[in-house]
Amino acid sequence: MGRRSGRLKRKKRLSNPNAVYDSHERWRRKIIKICKACVVLLIAAEIISWPIQIALNGIPKSPWHYLWRYIFIPVGASAVYVYIGERLINYPRISANVKNHISILVFTFISATVAFVHDAYPAIITSLCTSILLTMLYGDKRLTRNILIICLILTSAYIAYTYILSGMSNTRIIVTGVIVVALELSATVITLFLYEYDAEQQKTLRKTMEEKQFYEERLQRDPMTGLYNHSAFYMQLEEMMRTTKMQGALAIVDIDDFKKFNDTWGHALGDEVLKTFAYILRETCGKNCITARYGGEEFGIIFPGMPMRDVVDTMELVRRRMAGHRFEALKGEKVTFSCGIALYVNGMTTEQLFQYADEAMYQAKKSGKNRVHVYSPVTGKITAEVRERYMR
Repeated sequence: MGRRSGRLKRKKRLSNPNAVYDSHERWRRKIIKICKACVVLLIAAEIISWPIQIALNGIPKSPWHYLWRYIFIPVGASAVYVYIGERLINYPRISANVKNHISILVFTFISATVAFVHDAYPAIITSLCTSILLTMLYGDKRLTRNILIICLILTSAYIAYTYILSGMSNTRIIVTGVIVVALELSATVITLFLYEYDAEQQKTLRKTMEEKQFYEERLQRDPMTGLYNHSAFYMQLEEMMRTTKMQGALAIVDIDDFKKFNDTWGHALGDEVLKTFAYILRETCGKNCITARYGGEEFGIIFPGMPMRDVVDTMELVRRRMAGHRFEALKGEKVTFSCGIALYVNGMTTEQLFQYADEAMYQAKKSGKNRVHVYSPVTGKITAEVRERYMR
């Protein structure tokens, strides 16, 4: 029952269009865990320091005062901070930005409370500067500035507290306050500098990844047609066969009498024919199909997850558009192609699928060219009836 309710909650959260993935949630939880660990360490430290205080200063006149001031107050206050902070960062109606502030404030208040109780300047300096540096986790400059303001307020409160209770000289208080503020401002400057450094590194990384992707894409493309090349074609074919469980097909195309065009009208016309066919193929097949030039005038089209009827309809449309295109240099002569299609059946190997499509293409050549033939995985034959049955 528990697993089912958990799945339902996750499903409801994923189906909610207003739900946004919060990338900082993990860091908030870690900070709260660190704060919990700080509370435990605080208890242990105060208990350990108790016999040390007795050994150095003797038994205090009021042990309960020591326990109240150095154990109950800081531990109790810190536990309250952690409890409230954890409840708030888990509350769904609070924005992620506010939750980020809360997680840092819990650590800040715990540190400040310990420093106040023990009247320790080093502790207040270290804790507040650490809080400022922690904001780097969230990459938010506004959060850093807000925490700086809170740290300055706590510093001012601590200086006033010290002046009233300790009787420290004005000069020493002013000097100490200036040092604390300077260190907090330095921590802020360092944090903002790290933001800039991180942003620059991210920009460089993105540029490097884009360049890598660009060159990898170029390595997979045929330079003349812009379609996938021979090696990329087989990689895509294997990927389709690995991921497609129900439907998928492969079409093999060979341009009819291409050698005659090259020999009669020259390679410039041959290149124009290849580019024109590649354009028609891309525009007709669309983004859901994978088009490739894997040989001189040979092309392959992968149809992942597409029913055979749609595959045949698409290739028939390509055939009609190519036959209807007019090349000025040919003076009305048509450029056609022969196509063979094979349906992928689960358990079929890459070699088998390619062989069946290739056989269907050669059968189309023998039958008069300028046509599309289909290999039937049921009968193992390539006949006109197969094509007609799919086209009805």
